[in-house]
Formats: sequence, C-alpha cells, structure tokens
Amino acid sequence: MPRSWSRFRRTAVLAGALVLPPGLLAEEETSVDLPGYWHQLTTVAFSPDGALLAAGGWEDGRTNSVGLWDIATRKNVAMLRGHREPIRSIAFSPDVRRLASTSSDGTVRLWDIAQHTEEGVLQAGGSAVLCACFSPDGTLLATGGADRSIRLWDVPAGRQVALLKGHRREVQALGFFPDGRYLVSTEPPATTWARDRECHIWDVEHREMAGTLAYGQTNAIVFPPERGPPVADKDTWEQQVREQIHRLVGNAAGTAFLPGGRVVAAAGTRLELREESTGRSIAVLDDKAKGVQAVAASADGTYVATASLDGIARLYALAAQRQLALLRAHDDDVTGVAFAPDGRTLASVGGRGELKLWDVAALRQTGGVRGSDGPLSCVVFSPDGVLLAVGAMDCTVRILATGTCKESARLTGHAGCVRAVAFSPDGTILASGATDRSIRLWDAKAGKALGILTAHEDAVSGVCFAPDGLTLVSTGYDRTVRLWDVPTRAELTSLPVPDGYAMCAACSPDGALLAVGTAQGAVRLWGLIDRAEHGTLQGHWAAVRSVAFSPDGSVLASAGADGTVRLWDIAARRPRAVLTGHPGPVRSVAFSPEGDLLASGGGGWDNAVRLWRWQ
Repeated sequence: MPRSWSRFRRTAVLAGALVLPPGLLAEEETSVDLPGYWHQLTTVAFSPDGALLAAGGWEDGRTNSVGLWDIATRKNVAMLRGHREPIRSIAFSPDVRRLASTSSDGTVRLWDIAQHTEEGVLQAGGSAVLCACFSPDGTLLATGGADRSIRLWDVPAGRQVALLKGHRREVQALGFFPDGRYLVSTEPPATTWARDRECHIWDVEHREMAGTLAYGQTNAIVFPPERGPPVADKDTWEQQVREQIHRLVGNAAGTAFLPGGRVVAAAGTRLELREESTGRSIAVLDDKAKGVQAVAASADGTYVATASLDGIARLYALAAQRQLALLRAHDDDVTGVAFAPDGRTLASVGGRGELKLWDVAALRQTGGVRGSDGPLSCVVFSPDGVLLAVGAMDCTVRILATGTCKESARLTGHAGCVRAVAFSPDGTILASGATDRSIRLWDAKAGKALGILTAHEDAVSGVCFAPDGLTLVSTGYDRTVRLWDVPTRAELTSLPVPDGYAMCAACSPDGALLAVGTAQGAVRLWGLIDRAEHGTLQGHWAAVRSVAFSPDGSVLASAGADGTVRLWDIAARRPRAVLTGHPGPVRSVAFSPEGDLLASGGGGWDNAVRLWRWQ
C-alpha cells in the first residue's frame, strides 16, 4: 500500500496567501504530499474535471507505474503498471474515461479509468514516446517521440492513422487547437543556452504541415508555398498559434498556466506564482522544491501539482487570496512590523538595528535608520502617526519622528531588553515591557517616566492597551496574563496560562476579547470584562509570537514559529486560512487600518516582510 500522502503539519511547502478551499484539505494543512513507489517522478496531470490527479515516473527495481488519486477523498485509487521503462507523459481524455501514458519503452498505453485496467498498448516504433494529447472530441491521440516524429492514433480502433515528420529534434510538447483542426508541436532548443526552438503547426484533417514558427524570434509563421494561411484572418490565427506555442513551451519548461493571467513556474529550487504578462512574482509556493520535473494546474486554477525527483507528487491549493509583495527588508530577523494609522506606510525593524519605512502602494522603501546601536525588537506608530516608538535590545525605547526618522528621545530605565511597546489609544502614554520583569509607563510627548508596574516573576513579553485606554494588558514568561488599571497603576487580575509562556496579546477593537499567544502554539481567548475564558484556537505547532485583530474584530491573525500565519474566524472560533511562505519563524503580524492588507515579518533564514491581500 502507498504511504499516507497527508503529512504536512510540520513541514509547510506552500507559500503566499494561497489558502485551502473549504472542505478539501484539512485546516491545518497547507500542502500535501502524494508519495507512491517511485524512485523519481517525471510527469503529473489533472483530469479535465479536476477530480483526479495522475503522476508517473520510474521505479527502482519495479514495473514503472502511473498513480491515480481522488483529490476529494485524498485516496490513492490506483497504481497502473505495465510500462517497462520510465513514464514520460500522461494525458486524460476529455470525457475522463481514458488515460494515456507514454514511456521510454517506445509504447503508449491506454487505461480505463473507471476499471483501472489496461485497454491496449500502442507500439510507437521503439523510440521513447515523450508527449501525448487527446483531440477535443477524444477520438484522436497525438504522440511525439525521440525519433522526431508525431503519430496520430484512432483511439476507438487502437491503431495509428498518420505519421507526421518535419522536426529536426525530438518532439517535446503537443497541443490541439480547441476546434481540433490544428495541432501544434514543439521541440527543444538546439543547445541548453539557446532560446530559439522550432515549432510546427499541423493540419489534422489533411495530415500535413500548415506552418512553421521559430519560437523566440519575432518573425511570422512561415507557410509551405503550396498552402498559404489556412484562414482569411491571418493575423488573428497567427496570434492564436503563438499563444498556443507559448503555453506548450512553458509547460515543457516546467510552467503551468492558470486562469486570470497567472502562471506557476518551477526554476531551480523555487516554485513561484507569477503574473503571466510581466513575469512578476506574486507568491513563492515553495522555496525548497526538490527537483521539480513537471508542473500541472487544474482547469479552474484551484490546484497546482508537481512531480519531483524525490519520487513525490505535491499538491498545492490556490485561492483568490494572494501575497502582494515580498520585501527583502533586513539582514537579520524581522522582529516587528506596524502600519501607520493612514495605512500608507509600513514600518519594520530587525535584528541588525535597522528601522525601515515602506510605501505600501509603491512597495518600496522610503526611509529609515540603518545600523543603530543594537538589535531592535518591536515597533509601533502613535495613533496620530506622528511618532514611532521602537524597543531595543540595549534596554532602551527610542522615540522618532515618522517623517524624518530623527530620534527625539531615548527612554532609559529598563534593566533588560525591551520586548514590547504600545501607545494608549489617545497617544498620551507609551507602555514598554522588558526582560527585567517590569512594565514602564511614559509620557509619550515629553518622554518622561510616569510609573513602573511590577508583578511579573519573569520576562515581560507583550503589552497592549484596551480600546478605552483604562486597562493595560501584559504577558509574561511566568505563564501569566496580567491586567492593570492605568490611572491607579494597580494590578486588576492575573490570568494563568497553563500551556507555557504567554508570548503576546491583543485586544479586540470592541474591547470584548483578549487574545493571547502561547509558547505551545495555542491562542487563548478571554473576556476583557468578565475575565472568563472564551475558547482556545489550536493550529500552530510552535510558539505564537504575535497576534492581531482585524479592524472590525471579525478575524484574528497569529504569527507562529512554525513558519505560518493563521487567520481565525472569531465568531465561529475556527480556522479561516493558513498563509505560508516564510521559510523560518514568523515573529510579527499587523493588519492595515482598512483591514484589506496583512503584513508579516520573518526570522530564521527569511528576514523578509511579506504583504498579503487576504480578503
């Protein structure tokens, strides 16, 4: 029996705001593996209806096989064996009744998908058969081989009806026009560094070449002298041919085309979602891809699958949500991110002492401070956007003017690293929490100390104000959450956290809920008024380093050391989405004031700020 193909709880592969369709993959999963018995995988394909995924390759010491999976049930429904040498390509018939597989053994095998049985074997001259495709009505099968020829097969009769010659190199990819009248074929470039490749257009009815195009050049299609253009609207027809060739060449090079002008491309160890027209990267699906040999996309663009040299097919789920930008922000961990109140500017701080300001619309850096006296740990804007407060590992809090990033005050008094800073809603008070177990309150404008709050028995890891500004919340490594009365500086209550350190906290905009991230990966909810527990959100398998409510309070974002950002539906107390892409721990997360954007900062070997359009 094949191994389980659902093991992605601790090893995220998917990136970008690529979110699971409801009911398909488990909420905690972002990608799944489909292992079979292969030593290496070379090809992968979706059925036209998106219900099945097929993958093929070669096995070490076994009969080479094609694996079939039912995507909805996650079950391996068949292993189709018969080829003596590695599988080179797979094609589903349009009605999903048949599957064709080609192999280096010089054969094409037709399979009955419902019965999982072999219908017949087509002998293709002994040379490796590299590609195959069905005609739109399913009656013809075209195959291309290493012998530089294309064969057309009558599928019901199981016999060859034409042999098309004209390529000077092996036939790498094939594709029928939607009306079935023409077939396009491509061959690889002459050398690995050359761009140009010869592509042919074939008249299917007359079994002859209709034109030739040197792909990579700007010249028009060259027609045989006795034929000329096959249609009156020559320009439109040629454009259709170019688009078809563009997609075939892309597929042969490890690219899958999606609806909406997007492509998924494999390059080296990266699998990326790109904008087709510009090639701009939209999201990184996998930055540790293991020798991707082929990429396929379902017809509706919901899923992407890859075949890899490690013998595993990987399934990725895509949705409308997407990563907008990857900002290579810092030379070390991104320890804090914050949006300005107007939503136009994003601030990020890092372990090398850098503060950077970003223009959110233009996705470019507009200012900052480089290489200050030591690592910076957290950042927050004042409610009016005029000031920035930055916590530092040198036990200080720096106050800077947002426009110039000029330091206006440096607040001293802590005897430990400052881990968290927060402005009161009216902007008059700044709170800071540090590893010296204390919380200090400051006059935000004058930069003067107002008081010290001491009760925590270990480092203070987070601080936040309730919306009314009268209550301050602090979290600590002493496994407690403490609530303070700001006017009197008195401790109101202490809430125990049974599952490890309390790492961070956030208050909902309506002042009803308190969310606390813990070292064990849970997010605990309490009522700010009744102080009662209101549930626990489970999903992260490592510490939750940052939490943030959306402006309307309906969604909570949590940043985990497991490399994921998770979105939670607060009303239903259930997962809403998993955003993956950070290859290391995620240390901070923040919503834009409008709530349409989410920023996250990564650590480990990532050191990037990612912007997500999550709605």
